[in-house]
Amino acid sequence: MRINRINVNNWTRYAAFELEQKEFRRARSIFERALDVDSLRANMQGVLDSVHAHHPRAQVVIAGMMAPPNLGPAYTTAFARVYPELARANHATLIPFLLRGVAGVDSLNQSDGIHPNARGERIVAANVWRVLGPLLGKLDPSTWQD
Repeated sequence: MRINRINVNNWTRYAAFELEQKEFRRARSIFERALDVDSLRANMQGVLDSVHAHHPRAQVVIAGMMAPPNLGPAYTTAFARVYPELARANHATLIPFLLRGVAGVDSLNQSDGIHPNARGERIVAANVWRVLGPLLGKLDPSTWQD
């Protein structure tokens, strides 16, 4: 992880430079990609802890993501492990990869190459529904709270 932290620091410095140059979209993309895996895990666990504290009976669904391969195999592997590990530890349901079938497909993404366009969003919605639909079918509406 030490090497990855150095790489993350380099990405962060590069993003700051892009921000100074008023390249906001580029800087945002770089900042998103530079998130330290330990911080990602801690941030997500904090959100999950808050949900469990305020809504103990909530059924949580975690949407898994993947880091771009240009960040290196050690980082991408560590990043990919966060989502299933958190799902297991928190008894949550996992959508293995939210952008399955969309990531890296130019015709399904906006010009930034990262965010899905309307066609890509339909595929993302199907990825979510594949997991969420069966969960919703098991719920008893009489137990719902406002």
